[in-house]
Amino acid sequence: MLLIAVSTMLMVVPIAGETGWLGASAVRAGVVVEPLVTTPHASCVVGTSPHYDAYDPVNHDVYVPNVNSGNVSVLNAACKVVATVTLGVGTGPWAAAFDPVNNYVYVTDLSINKVSVISGTSLVTTISDPSFVSPAGIAYEPALFEIVVANSGSDTISYLYPNSFTVFQVVTVGSNPTALLPFSLGSEAGIFVANAGGNSVSVVSDYTVSGQTIPVGITPEAMAFDPADQTLYVANYGSNNVTTFDFEVIGGDKASIPVVSHPTGIVWDQSKLEVYVADQGSSKISVIQGISVVRTITGPSGTGFTGLAYDDATNFVYVTAISTDQVFEYS
Repeated sequence: MLLIAVSTMLMVVPIAGETGWLGASAVRAGVVVEPLVTTPHASCVVGTSPHYDAYDPVNHDVYVPNVNSGNVSVLNAACKVVATVTLGVGTGPWAAAFDPVNNYVYVTDLSINKVSVISGTSLVTTISDPSFVSPAGIAYEPALFEIVVANSGSDTISYLYPNSFTVFQVVTVGSNPTALLPFSLGSEAGIFVANAGGNSVSVVSDYTVSGQTIPVGITPEAMAFDPADQTLYVANYGSNNVTTFDFEVIGGDKASIPVVSHPTGIVWDQSKLEVYVADQGSSKISVIQGISVVRTITGPSGTGFTGLAYDDATNFVYVTAISTDQVFEYS
């Protein structure tokens, strides 16, 4: 069997052993873990139109890019805003990624074609490169200690060195790449690229597209990986479903899981052994076990759930709400 270890919320997740289920609670090593609560136990107001947040496992903070206010909100584990990092007038911060080696947070900017670097609560620098064209998704590649940027406007991904903040490699992928997810397949490492315009996922290894483009649903927006079942989950905004793959063979045994309306965020909860899907159109979270939605968590009406970040220290999940400029904390 081919094993996979994939970075989830910017941390390498180890391969789990055999896992069973008991009702709606996960069972691991004989211990029952209660499911995610149905109501948030904390919330806070951030900037305007918060999008794809990232968790910093070193300092236990959450970084929230606010697309329409040109700043990044920094939240502590209690879902309280402890700082606001201003990126400048005309900026449009979209997605964040954490570099655990240098303790930097990288934030893509769709509006000005740049990537900002934050340390703690301070802006370190802003990176400009000709390859950045509407940069959307961003990820830390743990096998190579590199940052990868998805350029949605040029159908490419850029690799940059975290220490020098310079781009050294550009790879052409599918149409309108928007989300990235690192992987490790035995001795091979690389990155999955969700191509929103091509309704597909590209597999990139050694700075080369493997030649295998995996068809998914319409407008894939985000990806997550369940190492226990070796399954990739792709949230498809345009077709209101999640495409899953059994990764004994890349792209094998595909299944489609209907969700509610316009899924944009997705994350794997390694404590509860579940996948959470944020529905922007319905303000709900679909909870997936295996290839089935086992329950739905209804958020406050009209909030527009968008991004998800998972804190593996507390097992909290942070959900951005694009319509009401909030972040909700679930546990």
